[in-house]
Amino acid sequence: MTKYLVATAVAALVATSAHAGQFNWGRDAVGRSCAVVLKASDGFWNLRTSPNGKVIMRLHRGDLVEVVKGFGSWTRVAPQDSDLDGWIFTDAIQEIPCAN
Repeated sequence: MTKYLVATAVAALVATSAHAGQFNWGRDAVGRSCAVVLKASDGFWNLRTSPNGKVIMRLHRGDLVEVVKGFGSWTRVAPQDSDLDGWIFTDAIQEIPCAN
């Protein structure tokens, strides 16, 4: 019973942190953390050079990215099949297991 209560409390804390824009991105066995781009009202999210910086690419629902680092309401990502990396609004992505 104690393990269940601790697990529930941890899950609630993680969920609360996520909604506050603070993510502790999990890493797989080789140190990667991956995410998928979520739906945007206008059909895309901007990938930027820095938080609120110049737009360098548009990301669409279902695009896969590797998380480089999270920083508050912004997360630095590297889109799959691209040489670019940049910043996206943290709420625009959802963590998923990395593919092999």
